[in-house]
Formats: sequence, structure tokens, C-alpha cells
Amino acid sequence: MINVYEDLCVNQLAIPVVKGIKSPMERFAGAEETYTVEAMMQNGWALQSGTSHFLGQNFAKAFDVTFNTSVEGVTDHVWATSWGVSTRLMGALIMTHSDDSGLCCPPKVAAIQIAIVCIWKKADQKEMVLGAAKDVAARLRSRGFRVELDDRDGMRPGAKYYEWERKVSLPGYRRRATIHKQVMHIENKNICPTGCSLADGDGTTGCGKRLCVLRSENWGTQVWSSCGREF
Repeated sequence: MINVYEDLCVNQLAIPVVKGIKSPMERFAGAEETYTVEAMMQNGWALQSGTSHFLGQNFAKAFDVTFNTSVEGVTDHVWATSWGVSTRLMGALIMTHSDDSGLCCPPKVAAIQIAIVCIWKKADQKEMVLGAAKDVAARLRSRGFRVELDDRDGMRPGAKYYEWERKVSLPGYRRRATIHKQVMHIENKNICPTGCSLADGDGTTGCGKRLCVLRSENWGTQVWSSCGREF
């Protein structure tokens, strides 16, 4: 089980651990051996995050728990183990990844991995922004990301950012992508340019699909058409 703990912590919860055997002084009372995974918290303290105990026959003898060893009715005391992680591991997750802005879960266990925040000032901008945002969301979902599109009206951008910083769980830090009218404007064009494989005729006029632009501090600027072509 100790290898199962390690796989869960490292590959799912993104918590580096050291696995080993407890010293006799730290061993579970009554156990013959205690195996453990230990994780390092942000304050430098080690946390026992999961244990597996080999109890031998000690508890079986104390409570007279036996089993038949043969058809003749010969009995012996059972050999027992005790294992399982608990809410302490959830505490390890929180203490490993949280910061002053709140909980920050690893991507594999985050309910929402990416939040797309839409910003517009006037009604005529809303359709343009939402169209681009939906294209981005669909593209990300097709690649397996769990995405939430925030198209709420009547909220200032700062209020949306503040809320999502405490909701969206990303790997160790938070990325923010913004879609609004200014970042959607490229050379006064809003259609797929020439050379698109989906274009009609000789492929020199483009397919006529809307261009989408995603600009963020972490990802740089990415441009694609709703037909699926990247630039």
C-alpha cells in the first residue's frame, strides 16, 4: 500500500513524498512494522501523510480472532494489517499548495482548471467577446481541460478576477486570461485569412470564420480561427 500512497501523492496530488519505515519509537503501538510516506510542508515541517501497519498476530491474540487452517478444524490467530489515508492527506494538499489568495489545487483534482473571464463595456461588444470566448472554451475542452466560461453581466473585471482567484485551482500558481475587444483586433480583420485549408475554391480567400485572440501574461499571444487553424 505504501507504493499506492506514493503514486497518489506524487502523480495525482502533486505532493513530493519520502517513503520509508518508522523507527521503533514512532511505530504504531502494537504493530510489528509501520510504513509511511512523509511530505514537506511550506513551513519546513514534515507531515506524516499516510501509513500502513503490519500488526502481525498481536491484536488477534488480544481479541482471540482466529481462522481454520485445515478441514480438521485446526485454528490459528489471524495475521493483520491496518492501512488507509484520511483527512490528514487533505490537510497536506492544502498546506502544500495554498497561498495567501486561498486554496490552489493540482490540475488533476481541480474541479475547474481554467476560468475564462469575459469583459465588455457596451452591448455591441458583448456578442464579439462571447463568440471568441466560446471558441476558446470549446478548443480547450476538446483537449481535455475542465473549463468554466464566466459570461456574467453587471460585474466589474476586478470583482470577477478576485472571485476566480479563489475558485480556480491551477498547478501551484494562477494564470489569468482576458478576452475583450482590444485583444481581438488584428490588422482590422476578423475573418480567417488566406491559405486556410477549409477555404472555398483555390484557397486564396479564407474560409470566412472569425479570428480569436487570446493574450495572457503566462501564455503570450495566441491566434486561431474558429475553423480550427492556428497562426
